[in-house]
Amino acid sequence: MKEIRYILLLSVVCLAFCLTSRAQTIEVDDSTDFVVVRYSFPMSKPRSAYSLTFTPQICGQNDTLRLQSILVRGRDNEKITHRYYVLNHRQAAEPDYIQGKRMGKDAVYNDTIRINAKRYPWVMTDSLSLCVKVLEEGCCNAEFMPALLSAAKAPLHEPVEPIDTVQYAQIDTVAADTVDTVPPFIPNFADIDTFEPDSFAAQLVRNNPVAIQFKDYKPYDKTVVLAKDSGALYVHFPLDKIVLLREFSNNAATLDRIMYMINSLMEDTTTAVKVIQIIGLASIEGNVPHNEWLAQNRGNALRDYIKQRIDTTGIEFEVAGGGEAWTEFEWLVQQDNFEGKQRVLEIIKTVPDLNKREAWLKSLNNGRTWAYIKQHILPPLRNSGYVRVYYEVKPDKNGITINEATALLRQERYAEALEKLLQVRDDERAQNALGVAYYMTGDRENAIRCWRRAAANGDKDAFNNLQHVLIEGVK
Repeated sequence: MKEIRYILLLSVVCLAFCLTSRAQTIEVDDSTDFVVVRYSFPMSKPRSAYSLTFTPQICGQNDTLRLQSILVRGRDNEKITHRYYVLNHRQAAEPDYIQGKRMGKDAVYNDTIRINAKRYPWVMTDSLSLCVKVLEEGCCNAEFMPALLSAAKAPLHEPVEPIDTVQYAQIDTVAADTVDTVPPFIPNFADIDTFEPDSFAAQLVRNNPVAIQFKDYKPYDKTVVLAKDSGALYVHFPLDKIVLLREFSNNAATLDRIMYMINSLMEDTTTAVKVIQIIGLASIEGNVPHNEWLAQNRGNALRDYIKQRIDTTGIEFEVAGGGEAWTEFEWLVQQDNFEGKQRVLEIIKTVPDLNKREAWLKSLNNGRTWAYIKQHILPPLRNSGYVRVYYEVKPDKNGITINEATALLRQERYAEALEKLLQVRDDERAQNALGVAYYMTGDRENAIRCWRRAAANGDKDAFNNLQHVLIEGVK
């Protein structure tokens, strides 16, 4: 059966923020099974203190596929965000964005993606259109612009990046002229490298310092400045909101990192996730009991986001409501330099009543100090706080089993080796040895299947085995 690639061209006409869309042409090619979508839409220039996040979506009648969001920052918004990353996220890279000051009046965004039609079969049958959501975010609020096109309701899939086609070596079967002339063939195999204790986890911790061994577990303590930790993972919320939006701030990248970290620890045979700790926080502005409620429910929102996407059976969630983030606020003030800074630090230390403390801060320098705080320091405190993942290290049982079976192969105890290898048949590292065990016990078909799989993953021994059996005609 021929595989088909549909090339779908989508365009959007936009007046102010009134977005409409129309599919223009469809071209058909019979080379691969990817739907190739080229799309474009006009982008408005944000106000100086604001940013605009454009999130295009491929909309069908009953399904929607979210594409990569495009962030545009106004002049002042760009400066404020950069300052925040310098002070609070020294080890984290700022998300990519477009400078609004460089945009012309008729700016248009163009991109091309490839969608795997096997994974999303509805794109081949639905009548498709382009939907664009526009989120405007300023110093104190975030809201979707009123002009949205939403042709589909649910479900909504995760963001789609361009998908690269994996190239596999094609090895055609060639019959030998005479089997009698083929020399005896002994398949190639070798020991695999097992995971040293904590090797994978140690690598993950270097990239995500919030992954911590369970033996070092600590309950949340409000005196700890979470922002000091390199690589701290925060998700952000609009002012006075508890709904977690991927499109808000840099949430999409952060949520993807959180999910990757948890998935990696769960899927690896050497680690087991024990506790996922989430600390919910709120800004210092406003009523204290209400902020306590906000902090707890923001933590709950992140917990629910994770549980909806990963089977966390057997994993404990610890959601701590950190309340108003005064510890974080004090640390951020210490890193900054503005009128009234020293007086702010004195008030934090000497006024225990949080409502009175906030009132005093608002009165400093006729409100000028508070205006600076509200614009430059408070925005990053409106978040769900910090995520820690506590894991336990387990021995690499699969690796040990594979090497025990390899020792049996060397002793020509092929049936015993096959019995062991079938226990770890889904481990990619076992495929070459499993192919050898199949071949030496007379199952040529399964041997070739395993060697193909191993060769596609870069195993040179498996590739050489295939060369002998298929190209040279060894039976």
